[in-house]
Amino acid sequence: MKYLKAYLAQHPVDAILSSGPPHTVHMIAKGVKAATGLPWIADFRDPWTNIDFYDQLMLTRWADRQHRRMERAVVQAADRLVTVSWVWAEEFRALGARDPRVITNGFDAADFAFDPPPLEKAFVCSHIGYLNRDRNNGLLWEAFGELARELPGFREDLQLRFIGKTDFVTFQQLEAQGLMDRVERIPYVPHSEVLTYTRSTQLLLLLVNNVPNVMGHIPGKTYEYIGSRRPVLAIGPETADFARVLTQTRSGVICDFEDKEKMKRTLLRWWRSYRKGQLTVEDADTEPFTRRAATGQMAAVLDELTADQAI
Repeated sequence: MKYLKAYLAQHPVDAILSSGPPHTVHMIAKGVKAATGLPWIADFRDPWTNIDFYDQLMLTRWADRQHRRMERAVVQAADRLVTVSWVWAEEFRALGARDPRVITNGFDAADFAFDPPPLEKAFVCSHIGYLNRDRNNGLLWEAFGELARELPGFREDLQLRFIGKTDFVTFQQLEAQGLMDRVERIPYVPHSEVLTYTRSTQLLLLLVNNVPNVMGHIPGKTYEYIGSRRPVLAIGPETADFARVLTQTRSGVICDFEDKEKMKRTLLRWWRSYRKGQLTVEDADTEPFTRRAATGQMAAVLDELTADQAI
């Protein structure tokens, strides 16, 4: 704190912006605000005590109380609070945040400025990124398996591609469906190559964690999926924030965790469109979910905050 006070005395600024996790940065920013009186934005890219793995930290009661005390102190002291989902904004409001704002994550439009690669010839259904046990959905693999057994040609067309670390339970369930011969496993791909896969696949799979606080979680891959403009089959609550983003951008279909029949209907419809060479997504305005738009929204909050201080 002593260093920061001396630095700011030599390098004046108009506002403080802390972005976490780690949420210790917010505690530091709170101290700087108290010492300098500068207006402060606390930017939460993830929740604090409501993060999905919080209960797995095995904190003592004392430690849990300290985390909750610090969280509330930060939320109530910040002049503005920004977070990345609407549900989380309301959770922070309940803790005492004043007029919390939502600025979602986004994709870099420059990554998609080049022409897309040719589409895969097979009916390639791709999951990109870490697929852990909380995200795995056995009913989805059952839907694929039933279609492969019921529809002539579906199995021969199908290729399930997993890029990134995937929990072994997923492959156990696919083996039980007799689909392992239709699986392609790619353990790791540099980010520079990922977009080639997301733009050339026939459809993208988005599975969110089946956990109590799923409603506000928007996986980071959601935005690159949107930018890729390939159909997204998402598994999770239809009223969750990730579903709101997909619906607004007309990027795909959301099926609840337990709705196997909707999964099958969607896959069947898309497979038939694929066979006709007509599997596409509707045109939509994706600009609000670009990083450029997010930067402009944050700049607007900073302008608003510093203007308030000038009055």
